[in-house]
Amino acid sequence: MKKIEGLIVLCIFAISTAFAQNKTVSGTVADENGKSIPFATVSVKGKNTAVAADGDGKFYISNISAVDVLMFSAVGYTPISVNVGSQNIINVVLVAKAVSQLNEVVVTALGIKRQPREIGYSTAKIKSEELTQAKIIDIATGLSAKIAGLQVNLVNNSINPDVRIVSRGNHSLQGNNQVLVVIDGIPVSSQFLKSINPNDVENITLLKGPGASALYGIEAANGVLVVTTKKGT
Repeated sequence: MKKIEGLIVLCIFAISTAFAQNKTVSGTVADENGKSIPFATVSVKGKNTAVAADGDGKFYISNISAVDVLMFSAVGYTPISVNVGSQNIINVVLVAKAVSQLNEVVVTALGIKRQPREIGYSTAKIKSEELTQAKIIDIATGLSAKIAGLQVNLVNNSINPDVRIVSRGNHSLQGNNQVLVVIDGIPVSSQFLKSINPNDVENITLLKGPGASALYGIEAANGVLVVTTKKGT
């Protein structure tokens, strides 16, 4: 009986030792068509250990134990995780994300849509759910603290106060520093924002800087706040 117990303890010890041993894991990261994904990221879940695959999608990662979980990710692909176990070679296939997720667009002038990388100036976009996630009185107050560099101030404390919207601070000591507000392609006064139900807004895009004036003229030199409603085009 003691011999059997001794063998059981020895087996448990051997298994524990095997799982505790560190090893090097290698493999290849490829897409659904079998093409390698260069420079994909391979990391260890719960640890600060990560490596990048080479130009051929091959990777080598050291000090890995059998109980570790490897995370594989790359831009434009859905990440996956793999339990290491007894494997020394792990080849994975990453699935490309939907095209709609990769090609997010912003509305510029007259409803024209462009990808952010195609625009020569900075932009910021807020979707409807971000604008209305908290109970807000109007669109202007809902924008407060949601876009970096955008200042929304109440000019007075009356029942129907005026709103002043400035992007990236004042640019002139005497001139108008407010952004141009465009709703569904039509330039309007910033006070018009108070008459629109925030729930009717599809998204809001801020075209930052003087580059926006190429689309809307000199009045857009301080930036443009483009509001697209759910009924607008």
